Formats: sequence, C-alpha cells, structure tokens
Amino acid sequence: MCGTNLLRIAGIVLGAGLIGCFTDVAAAGGDKPGPVPRVQVVTLEGDTLNLADVCEGKPSFVYLWATWCKTCKKDLKNVFKLRKKFGDRVQVFGIAWKNSAEEIQTFFADRKETLHSYIDSDGRVFEAFETRLTPTVVIVNARGEVLFTGYGSFRKYRKILEKALKG
Repeated sequence: MCGTNLLRIAGIVLGAGLIGCFTDVAAAGGDKPGPVPRVQVVTLEGDTLNLADVCEGKPSFVYLWATWCKTCKKDLKNVFKLRKKFGDRVQVFGIAWKNSAEEIQTFFADRKETLHSYIDSDGRVFEAFETRLTPTVVIVNARGEVLFTGYGSFRKYRKILEKALKG
C-alpha cells in the first residue's frame, strides 16, 4: 500500500514537471514573443520551404505530430474543431516528425478529414522548439512571433488564437 502511494506521488510530480517544461509566452506576462525558427520543412510533394515563411501573414496553429502517435490520433478531432471555428482567419497545419509523404497519406486515407502537413525529415523543427514529445502545439501570431509552445486544451488554444487575431 505504501509503495503504491509513493508511485502515485512520483507520477504526479513527474507529470507536473513535464507540464512545466512548456513555454506559454501569452500567459507569462511581460516576456516578449520570439520569432518562428528559420528551419526547413518539406511538402508532401518534396518541395522545401522555410517554416518562418509558411507562418507569415496570419496567425498559425502548428500541430507537431507523428503518424504512430496514439495521442495525436485522438487529439486530431480538436485540431479539426479549431480549424472549423476559425476558418481561413487562422492557418492550421501539421508538421510530421520523421514521417514520409506515403506514411502521412496512408494515415489520412480512410479518415473523413485530413490535416495539411509538412514533414520534419531530420527532426530540426522539433529540435528548434526544444521538444521531442508528440503532440506539441505551436501558436504563432501574424507577425511570425511564437505565442505558445506546448500542449493544452481546446479552450486554451482558442483563447490564444482569439488574442492573436485581435493583434
């Protein structure tokens, strides 16, 4: 019994530590948002683009994910819900960690909705955001400044995006 309680406490402490690792510039108060890293992403057609250029011009909701990630599969419904709520006012796209175009296409082949995705073929996008966890969300304002990096609720993402739309 005592060992079980210690394991529960250790799990809670570890979980709290992981949650604390994420950056929420929007809630930090006073911290100036930093720019989107100038790292390369690859389209499903094989073209190379700069992530900072992709995020330019309107707020962006960037979903860092992987085809093998079970949490990502479940969480996509919230990503689609956000996309529906904000329409074309917000860019919503994914960056798949070390997946091939074929893996991404197969992943979405039998699903009703798809997520426009780029490929992080060498892991540099995940490295630039200092994460190895999937899913991770990055929210960027129209000026290309990162407002949030981490994982949260639909409600949290909605609030940050609404603030980004107001400027």
